[in-house]
Amino acid sequence: MLSRFLRVLETQGFARWKAPQLLVSVRNPREAVAAWEGGASYIDIKEPSRGSLGSASPAVQSEIVGAIQSMERGSSVILTAALGELATRPRPGDFVPLQEISLYKLGLSGYGGDGWQAGLDEWRQCLAPRPRTSFSKAGLVAVAYADHLRARSPDPRKVLEYAMDRGLSYFLLDTFEKGAGSLLDFYSMEDLRVLVDLAHQHGVNAVLAGSLRAEDFRPLLPLGPDVLAVRGAACKEGKRELGLDPDRVRELVRMLRPLTPQTPRPA
Repeated sequence: MLSRFLRVLETQGFARWKAPQLLVSVRNPREAVAAWEGGASYIDIKEPSRGSLGSASPAVQSEIVGAIQSMERGSSVILTAALGELATRPRPGDFVPLQEISLYKLGLSGYGGDGWQAGLDEWRQCLAPRPRTSFSKAGLVAVAYADHLRARSPDPRKVLEYAMDRGLSYFLLDTFEKGAGSLLDFYSMEDLRVLVDLAHQHGVNAVLAGSLRAEDFRPLLPLGPDVLAVRGAACKEGKRELGLDPDRVRELVRMLRPLTPQTPRPA
């Protein structure tokens, strides 16, 4: 059915699509290996019990990095990590990013007005390359909440404009309250298309998340997002508080694979 759907899209001008890649959020090394085995392109380190962008402890982050680096072709996976909410996260100070983590994320709940730009700028500077050291640059993801009124966070369009102005590589549209609905409960397909197109016009990768289910992938594909991000959809029984199920990860990757053939990873 999916192949037939893709053939129809080709006749409507979508023949040059680039398939979105899959990001899976993990909370421990065991889940990270399950995400890798399932074929995820991005593995995101977080602690779901601490919120939408709950930060895992430094020890857990290091353990996950070690687990992935020990896997064959582990270096082909892009590692990302959540840092929590900017409003409650201590200033970066002497924070040192792990070399293997390419992208960090900070939420903007509680920042309905101004002030968040300066806070994100400070983190951008912290993550920038350091002279005379071996540390490589870690990027900052511009994160917006689709339920920004509930989160008292900036309008997503303003966050995207920040990403475009600062030359960030990624813009993530997520949800703050996971029990309040999915991304598609807050944004129409047309509104999502506008954001994705605007991001692409300025060279920014568009990442869509927010309690997405497997059945949400099909309607989102025509929008052309660069990454689809999940946790619950990749977990046992579809519940984000349960452990990752590598078979669910494989199925999600399979839904995207017809667009870009990938080399299967060993189970």
